[in-house]
Formats: sequence, structure tokens, C-alpha cells
Amino acid sequence: MRRILAAFVSMAFFAVVSLSQTVRTVNRYGDAVVYVDGNSIRDKNRYGDVLFVRDGNTVRLKSRYGEALMYIDGNTVRDCNRYGDALFYLDGNEVKVKNRYGTPLVYIDGPVVRSRNRYGDAIYYFEGVPSLWVLAALLRY
Repeated sequence: MRRILAAFVSMAFFAVVSLSQTVRTVNRYGDAVVYVDGNSIRDKNRYGDVLFVRDGNTVRLKSRYGEALMYIDGNTVRDCNRYGDALFYLDGNEVKVKNRYGTPLVYIDGPVVRSRNRYGDAIYYFEGVPSLWVLAALLRY
């Protein structure tokens, strides 16, 4: 009997979702945790702050303090630490990886790769090197 009731409830839930295209998941305090409307998704913490937003091909991921951790828009990706500093930036074939102080550690633009230590000093510089060699050299450290 419980299985039949659970199946009925789940079918009713998905029928409502498919008709309205709007879903709200609420936590025990009544705050909206997940909000789905068409292709828009918002995920919130228990205080109501937006943690995750997807609207079309745009994604924003935030920490529990509300700072943006990841931002995706098309082929652009920004990954930030909890203070909002960009750690990873991808735009087309251009990649920047930074440490927690914001110093660029790896910079990739097409066949050009620069790798730096935590003080920002250049360690590697590749230009025109096949990507497998670049990855092998970067993974060593």
C-alpha cells in the first residue's frame, strides 16, 4: 500500500512539474531552497541567500556567505574562492589559474602556457608545445 501511495505521489508531483514548469523546495523554516522555473534554477541556503543560479547557459555558484564561487556564461568560466577572488578563468582557449592571493599560477592562451609559483615568478613558458606535453609538465608539480 505504501509503494502504491508513494508511486501516486511521485506521479502527481511530476505531472504538476511538467504542467507548471515551476518547482520550489522548501526547508524546515519555510525558506525556498530550490526554485526551478523553465530553464532557470535557483538554490538557496537556509537564510534565503542564492547559492546557485542557472538561467539558460549562465550559472552562478556562491558560497554560504553569498560570494560568487563559479560563474559560467557560454564558454566563460570564473571560479572564485570564498572571498570572491577569481581562481580560475576560462574564456575560449584562454585559461588563467590563480592562487588564493589572486596571483596567476597558470596562464594558457592557445599554444602559450605560463606557469608560476605562489609568488608570481614564471616557472614554465611553453609556446607551440602539444597540449599533452603541457599537461604532463604541469601535472608533475
